Amino acid sequence: MQMILLCSILSGVVVLMGLWLYAEKKSAKRRFDLYEAEKELLVKQMDVQTQKINALERLLENKEEPVKDGYALNLMFVDDLIKLVNKKLPGNDEYIEMLGHIDDQYVNALKRIAVGSLTIPYLKYCVCFAIGLKINEVAECFSIEPSSVHMVRYRLKKKFGLSNQDDLNAFLRQLQYMETDNSSLRS
Repeated sequence: MQMILLCSILSGVVVLMGLWLYAEKKSAKRRFDLYEAEKELLVKQMDVQTQKINALERLLENKEEPVKDGYALNLMFVDDLIKLVNKKLPGNDEYIEMLGHIDDQYVNALKRIAVGSLTIPYLKYCVCFAIGLKINEVAECFSIEPSSVHMVRYRLKKKFGLSNQDDLNAFLRQLQYMETDNSSLRS
């Protein structure tokens, strides 16, 4: 009888140990999955930071050399815009074509006319409005809220000395055509 009782207790302990090991294995699997998810998130964050570093390095290059390999460095952001529009607004070839018409003289005219300095992000917004992107399309390209795009438009109007009633897009397009006409006259 004692032997049966001892065997029952031992088999109960073995079953409990088996259940405990099973629970530990599941818990370890959950922890592993959480670590993998965290690792994936960190890799994505690292990629974003690497892109920011590359952009900052390009900005530093812009300050050192006005032209590199015959290509104006202050137009490098136009290449960035082309990539953004292709990625975020696929199938809008007319925007890509219009971006191809943005030249160094237009960018310099924007900088010259603005009150204060125009940062690269503001130049990108100016070009987006000049080629006719709608508020929601600009918001989609830059992954921001449409209300933020409205705020940028307001600030750009102030930088260019426009009133709230003035059409920023028309102003930027007109400036683009004026600069295109002036550059053809200089040739």
